Amino acid sequence: MLVNEEESVSLWVVLAQIGGGLAVLWALWTGYNYFKPAEIPAAIPGNYSETIQWYSIHDGEEEFKKGQKCILYDFTAGGCHFCKILEAEVFEIKPVAQFINQYFIPITVMDRVQEDGKNSQEVADLQSKYSIRGFPTLVVRYPNDQYKKQVGYPNADVTVQFLHEAAGLK
Repeated sequence: MLVNEEESVSLWVVLAQIGGGLAVLWALWTGYNYFKPAEIPAAIPGNYSETIQWYSIHDGEEEFKKGQKCILYDFTAGGCHFCKILEAEVFEIKPVAQFINQYFIPITVMDRVQEDGKNSQEVADLQSKYSIRGFPTLVVRYPNDQYKKQVGYPNADVTVQFLHEAAGLK
């Protein structure tokens, strides 16, 4: 079969367009995989355990008045993706949970704006006091009312280092 030059050019144009379309699809797919949020890791038997002894705000602050430990506030929100990663990669790790229980009075401060349209006065006051603008945010409060803060979740290593330094360990 003979193909004239005009048909031959249009065939190459069509092939180039198909190749370009495939390149666009590939770029979209790889870009999606590169920029999608990290997956929350599955539990590894023996390493994960929900053993942090979380306090309510009221009970934790009463315990704080005894002056034996610092408070670790975990400012979080129910729909916060990175809060869930922080929980899975840090709080549910048995040695980290034991460390937190030993050195801190851990208090979860749950933001309820998405669910309820507003927070309790107790939560709103704490968010205002520590200038909480996003989640997760960890705040360590010392007996002299000074505090250290980590905004966001950089990774498990940085967060554990922050906790060690906040506890006065390096």
